[in-house]
Amino acid sequence: MGDLLTYYYYVNVVMYTFFSVGMISDAKIFWGAGSPFCYFTVFDVSAEWFCKSVGTIIFFMNMAPFFAGLSYETYARISLPISLYQLPWFAQNAFYSTTNGPDGCTSPYAMPINLFVPQLGLTVVLLVWNVMALKQTNGGLSMSQAPKDGATYFCWAQALVYAVTFGTTLMISPKWFWGPDSIFCYWEVNDETGVFFGRMLGTIMVALYLSPLYAGLEYAKLAKVSLPINIFFLSYFAKAAFFMESIGPGPNALLPINLWVLQVPIGLFFLLWNIKALHNTKGATLMF
Repeated sequence: MGDLLTYYYYVNVVMYTFFSVGMISDAKIFWGAGSPFCYFTVFDVSAEWFCKSVGTIIFFMNMAPFFAGLSYETYARISLPISLYQLPWFAQNAFYSTTNGPDGCTSPYAMPINLFVPQLGLTVVLLVWNVMALKQTNGGLSMSQAPKDGATYFCWAQALVYAVTFGTTLMISPKWFWGPDSIFCYWEVNDETGVFFGRMLGTIMVALYLSPLYAGLEYAKLAKVSLPINIFFLSYFAKAAFFMESIGPGPNALLPINLWVLQVPIGLFFLLWNIKALHNTKGATLMF
């Protein structure tokens, strides 16, 4: 394993862990209009929820080499499609969106530039670094599949729900599939920031949960990475189901109920299956 790959991982951990902690704790305070790091001037409830979910996956994916045995090479393989898909949306926010700073930022300490401009440049640098680091590995840029183990069916089911169903549709159009006018209305509001973070969440879920099929991540290790994510997600589902406003159903909803209420048992089901899968693979439920 070359130094280029090792340092690539360390740089990602430092940078994206910083972002993810702010996203998990209170995205609006850290990255909203009143922040010195004002990325977004609008921030509705869908944006806050999506942002928190994105931050959760980023944080535990970054920590995965420490608690789940994820190799730096596998981490880089999962990161590559994420960076590729992020690039055009960062460019949109840097040059074409009207809801990013500095116009509309209210903090007297806000930076006098659109922070997505340097973010775009940094993403290009990391993308090139990612490719160069992978080229130094034995596998190069080729894809590899993980062998089946005791967590395979759990990971496939999780991927079907979170990557194939929700992930791909969020990548395409969060507002059309799950927004106010959708027949599956999860959100009665979904502003530009909510759409952006919805796309980011879809991208990361697809890249992570399908990684055994292209990055060679062992199913047992994916189950171990998934455990803390599923714990956090269950609390996010419950919050949306019972404690948040501007949640569906919308005027075109197929079912006249808050769909987040159905999401809670789904989240609980995957959490319990996650624990069972880890026991089946002798991974236990210990984090370290």
